[in-house]
Amino acid sequence: MNLLKDFSGEVDHSGKTLLLDHYMGVGDALWRTTLHREIKRRNPNIKLYVSSIGPYWKLIYQNSPYIDKLVDRIGNPPYADDVDYYISDQKCCHVISSYSRELDALDALEIWAGLEIRDKSYHYVVTEDEQKWADKFLSKYSRPIVGVQLKSSTWVRTWPPEQVMRLISMLRYNNITVIVMDNSSFGFKDEGIINLASGYNIREVAAVIQKVDLMVAPDSGLMHFSCFFNKPTIALFGGSDYKCRLKYYTTAYPISKGKQVCDLYPCWSHAYICPKGVNPSPCMSAISALEVFEMIRQIL
Repeated sequence: MNLLKDFSGEVDHSGKTLLLDHYMGVGDALWRTTLHREIKRRNPNIKLYVSSIGPYWKLIYQNSPYIDKLVDRIGNPPYADDVDYYISDQKCCHVISSYSRELDALDALEIWAGLEIRDKSYHYVVTEDEQKWADKFLSKYSRPIVGVQLKSSTWVRTWPPEQVMRLISMLRYNNITVIVMDNSSFGFKDEGIINLASGYNIREVAAVIQKVDLMVAPDSGLMHFSCFFNKPTIALFGGSDYKCRLKYYTTAYPISKGKQVCDLYPCWSHAYICPKGVNPSPCMSAISALEVFEMIRQIL
């Protein structure tokens, strides 16, 4: 904890370089943008480098005015010759630290960093070209358009596929256009189903999310994008307490059954298998497509 307390602005780090080494997924990458902004506002003359691995982080950070350089994690840390300070968040406060269990991720990040994050809105900008592309992409479809994320990054937080397909069928029966989102292919075809599963990068997906009328998603990076864009978002939660994930959002409509069906709730598991060894997890299986559909009808 307090790993960034020396960067509160009281010490002059002008001309120095700080490298933050991030271990993260899409949602984690988004909420860390608040930290980048805070560090640069407190230390305007420091150079801030960021390193990580994976297919998403560079795209999410590519236009950030608060990051001076994106560094590939190649070789031994700090991965660059001109780094004065190297700090890794491998033991991320969001998941691993016990004190973070009953805190929103941003509140836990403040404790980890030792800095008050005064602006808790994410920094992410859809470019003008991306907006034009998304408008053209959606132009031939009728409104309303509901985005449905097919699965989370781990099975323990994923809504059972049969419920996802039942919801899609209900939406189409009621002439609601559906856009499915995932990082793998989706084979179901219908003239009112927009297939954004596989073949699109995270910036294209984000640009489309900004244009939908409503989003349905499990606890995931796309859920965080949707809430950041102030889209009505039906957020499906399993073993995590949604109050600790949605504190700073105003357009989220959570559905959670964990307390009703599991004596381990909240287990906070982000693993691939439910702590009870059941897949799909009982808490996600307890959420019905009809319940989600009725909520969609009330919102739209």
